[in-house]
Amino acid sequence: MIQSARGQSRTVGLGRRAGNDGAAILNIRPAQCQHLAAARTGAADGRAALARVAHAFIGFAHQNPALFDAMFTRTTTLPFAAEDTPAELNAGFAELRAAVDVVAGIRDPDTLTEVMWASLHGLVTLDRSGRLRPDHHAERVDTLIAGLVATT
Repeated sequence: MIQSARGQSRTVGLGRRAGNDGAAILNIRPAQCQHLAAARTGAADGRAALARVAHAFIGFAHQNPALFDAMFTRTTTLPFAAEDTPAELNAGFAELRAAVDVVAGIRDPDTLTEVMWASLHGLVTLDRSGRLRPDHHAERVDTLIAGLVATT
């Protein structure tokens, strides 16, 4: 069941003025990690796993807009891509990276994962704000996946 944005905010301890509540963000991450890990399960190959994870990421964002905003839009003091990055944040990145690893080939998997993460975030943000054609969602994801696996 999709919870209202206000209900989602209360569930994870994010009020209107929560701002950079890192603890609440860390509490959210395990749910997204499980969602992404489940998406990879049973994929026939690397391309399919990557596509499933992309659709799961986008689906999570659309089904949980307040959680997505808390994790990826609000300003936070949590360190990302640093030695002191909390384990919960690294776990989320690791789920995306696990899908990318299979198709990375000789390319740096961390950089490729950052490109995927940034692309998915952009697709979600632009779609939610009505800036993308609503009937081309699958085509955009297919194009993204094709670009990520094109030169392995």
